Amino acid sequence: AVRTGDQISAAEASSVTLKFSDGSLSTLYANTRASISLLRGVPSTDLIAQRLRLDAGRIEHAVTPRKNRSSRFEVETAVATIGVRGTKFRTTVDDTSRGEVLEGRVEASGSGSSVPVSVAAGFATVIPASGIPTQPVALLPAPDLSGSPNAHELGKPVFSFAAVGGASQYRATVASDAAFSNVVAEVVAAQPRIQLPPIGDGNYVLRVRGIDTNRIEGFNGEFNFSVKIGTPPPPDAI
Repeated sequence: AVRTGDQISAAEASSVTLKFSDGSLSTLYANTRASISLLRGVPSTDLIAQRLRLDAGRIEHAVTPRKNRSSRFEVETAVATIGVRGTKFRTTVDDTSRGEVLEGRVEASGSGSSVPVSVAAGFATVIPASGIPTQPVALLPAPDLSGSPNAHELGKPVFSFAAVGGASQYRATVASDAAFSNVVAEVVAAQPRIQLPPIGDGNYVLRVRGIDTNRIEGFNGEFNFSVKIGTPPPPDAI
């Protein structure tokens, strides 16, 4: 169990999923550093307060809707605080802070502005070093992966798909489970062609999304596939 003050990190090509007492999930992806700023629940009430501090990297959140309007789930960075009462969203920190909303709505407050920005599903905000959140920007649509092969006999699968308008890059993540709690590979490509690193036999889920020029990441396209590396015949059988 995690406690207030605990520090959590995810190494290269890995992920760490935090499950809170109310069922909310936060998944840290590769090269992410975060800590638990606050965990609080009032006995015999539905009042819950949870806060993560994100120092670097990417976290995807699925927050259980709050029954008590005073309950909050927040992610804080050096220049911003993003608060929700129940939604699916992503937070990223590098030289800026970004919040991308997949479901529901978030409120983004910056250290350089007293006016929070409300961000609905399908939109994002960028908070630069000035601490002033941008007005919401639309997320890119999901790539269409439906024409991809779903069976591969090589350990380095390749996926090609139609380009997404407005995308300057694509992020591909592979996991062995639908919840993406066990990430086995991640690739960022400049073109709509994904060459995965070697992975072993098994069933996998591929998740791909476009990245725009502001480094805002769009909706996910997902595709199930399998890898079965054939055993070469003995030399005398060739």
